Amino acid sequence: MSVATMRFKTLLQREWMQHRWGWLLVMFAPLVITLVTLPFGGVQLGPNEGVNAEISAVMLGKASKLMALVWGISTMAVLSLSLLAMSFQVSGLARRDVQDRSLEFWMSLPGSHSEHLGATLLAHCLLVPLAALFAGAVSGLVIAAGVTVKVLGFAGLAEVQWGSVVQLLLPGLVRLVAGLPLFLLWLLPALLVLMVASAWLKRWGVAAVALAGVLLANLPATRGPVRDWLDGHAQGASQAFFFGNPSQVREAAGSVRVDQMDLPQIWHLVGTDLVTQLGNLASVQFLSGAVIAAACFALLIYKRKHMT
Repeated sequence: MSVATMRFKTLLQREWMQHRWGWLLVMFAPLVITLVTLPFGGVQLGPNEGVNAEISAVMLGKASKLMALVWGISTMAVLSLSLLAMSFQVSGLARRDVQDRSLEFWMSLPGSHSEHLGATLLAHCLLVPLAALFAGAVSGLVIAAGVTVKVLGFAGLAEVQWGSVVQLLLPGLVRLVAGLPLFLLWLLPALLVLMVASAWLKRWGVAAVALAGVLLANLPATRGPVRDWLDGHAQGASQAFFFGNPSQVREAAGSVRVDQMDLPQIWHLVGTDLVTQLGNLASVQFLSGAVIAAACFALLIYKRKHMT
């Protein structure tokens, strides 16, 4: 392992040591809350015992769908919470080493400013969301099993066809794992703009960015180009995150209902969509954002060199 790799690994370990408890709290809070609250309350399926028995029989036949639905929602909830926490936290990272008075120490060590910033961005903007996705999948399984037992009893859990559930959710999980880095690449210009503003304006940085965005999006001279660019980037990010083009889904389904697509059709849709999203990285819309991100990264390095 090279010296540069060891330095970068050390910087990543620093992020883990400093933020691990906050990351773990966000990732596993939904699981803890669900396990604490699930035993309380009841589920009333119908107005009387006869109707309850009939509804229970129908629901038992749909135990696998209930399991898959709750599992998927729980996974997405954990990932969404992690992304939300990251978006709030990342703006303050630009001045962290000044605030905790560790800048002189880190500058005395071998390594460039770009390595420090790169490790920070990699940890917070990619590795943690990916870890949250897998943590959500694990905790979502526990939550889904608990909800299934709560609604249908252990008989319902025994009726779950695990092979079908995994086959149903696996394409979506693969699409999320592959799409999350693409989504964060689209999001990177906005995150770096917030970091630059916070580096120069400190606590007023986020407010200044919000105010500037509102003004540029509403002034007659800039309203059209700014809104078009923001809409295009938001659309690119949403499509990179997950299936964002309904026409593509309908085309892949053909004459079959979307919820009745077989596995080969679903996997073909996942592959086709990923190829499309990779192609979008060569678009003018994405490249313009990449230029903004590169400029912001250079400004952060300059500011870090001159921080006191």
